[in-house]
Amino acid sequence: MADCTDYYLTDGGVNWTAFPQGIPFQGFQDNTNFLAPNGMLLDSWDGGHGTYCYGPQPPPNGNWSTCDTGLDIRHGVEAGGVVVNLSKTKLFVANGGFGCGIYMSTNNAQNWSTFNSGLPSDPSTKCGGADVRAITMDNSGFLYAILNSGPVYKTVAPQ
Repeated sequence: MADCTDYYLTDGGVNWTAFPQGIPFQGFQDNTNFLAPNGMLLDSWDGGHGTYCYGPQPPPNGNWSTCDTGLDIRHGVEAGGVVVNLSKTKLFVANGGFGCGIYMSTNNAQNWSTFNSGLPSDPSTKCGGADVRAITMDNSGFLYAILNSGPVYKTVAPQ
């Protein structure tokens, strides 16, 4: 969770340890990270480095693998754009800042598909899709998408 590598802890936050395998590339870049429902850590780095998952065992016993299959911008998971649904069966991410919209995974970030039905397209963006800034979910399971242009959209059914 830093520019140079990820760290983990096993003692409630007293001692932090760098992942033994480091990160899958060298260089300082901003990143977004979150835990998938199966406990794998997902990291997405700016600068074209991609989106990677660490697991399936927790550190120090896991490994890094790519988990960006289906994302239009493989390094574009927004910090404000990660949601796990209430039943922990779906992940949603905003392929942020590029106008690629929202993507959904039902297999812990291994594959992604678009989830943009009802969102407006913006042909001036890199992907020509919805220019989503952030997503969130309420306690009833409705997903909300906040666009860069200001409007907020809500799914018609809980996810």
